[in-house]
Amino acid sequence: MPSDSEPIIEAKDLEKTFRIGFRRKKVRALRGVSFSVDKGEIFGFLGPNGAGKTTTIKIIVGLLRADDGTCSLLGKPLGDIKARSLMGYLPESPYFYDH
Repeated sequence: MPSDSEPIIEAKDLEKTFRIGFRRKKVRALRGVSFSVDKGEIFGFLGPNGAGKTTTIKIIVGLLRADDGTCSLLGKPLGDIKARSLMGYLPESPYFYDH
């Protein structure tokens, strides 16, 4: 666990661009997203459709990689095994394989 002075989640200047469609058009999903969540704090992550909420969460849980910026979880870099073992993620529409 991080010390009391370290945030539980800290994101700094996160950027993410996707290429979509046949022509591989660039779509910027995140532009300089920065925030921190401190121990004991209740944090709401709100915004309209397409604002980048899901993309940001997927970066934090390790399902996507940011193009730029940094993020830490429990005071450790995102890839830290110990920090990831202490986190859970329940997507809105989970997909389960048939077999």
